[in-house]
Amino acid sequence: MILTCVQVCYTYISASSSLWFVSAAKLVPICFNSSMSSAVISFFSVFMSTYPPVLNLNTSFWPFSSIVSGFPLARLSALTPYCRLLSSWISLTSVTTHLQHVTTHLQRVTTHLQRVTTHLQHVTTHLQHVTTHLQHITTHIQHVKTHLQHVITHLQRVTTHLQHVTTHLQHVTTHLQHITTHIQHVKTHLQHVTTHLQHVTTHLQCVAAGQHTNTQLTRIVMIVRS
Repeated sequence: MILTCVQVCYTYISASSSLWFVSAAKLVPICFNSSMSSAVISFFSVFMSTYPPVLNLNTSFWPFSSIVSGFPLARLSALTPYCRLLSSWISLTSVTTHLQHVTTHLQRVTTHLQRVTTHLQHVTTHLQHVTTHLQHITTHIQHVKTHLQHVITHLQRVTTHLQHVTTHLQHVTTHLQHITTHIQHVKTHLQHVTTHLQHVTTHLQCVAAGQHTNTQLTRIVMIVRS
């Protein structure tokens, strides 16, 4: 505890009547760079007024041996409470600073977690939109499948109808062929009738001219009747 306090070397500058502190352990400069500088100055002001050192103007600061030679042992033992107070104050200050750093870090972690949570919410929302879009696509595909099935059924019906039409056309063609054949038969029969009538006409002319006997005429009439 005494060494911690004694490591802080000091001297008076008589020209300006100011108190300067130089630390071999680099404690005091750190304190000066923080909000604790006023407390440090107050502490050492009380310390310097209570225990004035043996002034040595030949050096900018006193080494440890000079400080020890400047104080009786009783005074060094009396410094113990101050050293404990300074050590506790420095420890408390370090803990406070560390806690401030921890708090700052926790705040940053909390902010980061909030951002991550927000990002996850956005991702969840996006996934929901993607899921909804996929459901729409699936529904559309089902509609397309149903429509294609209807189209296939309609094409099958059209194909069946065309087959029926083809069959009917074949029947019509066959019927027309029969009609054509019948017409040819009729034409042939009419030709036969025409020929027969010509024969009859010829025979009647012959009868009128007296070239046939009654027996021949009777035969002709029988032929005509037949």
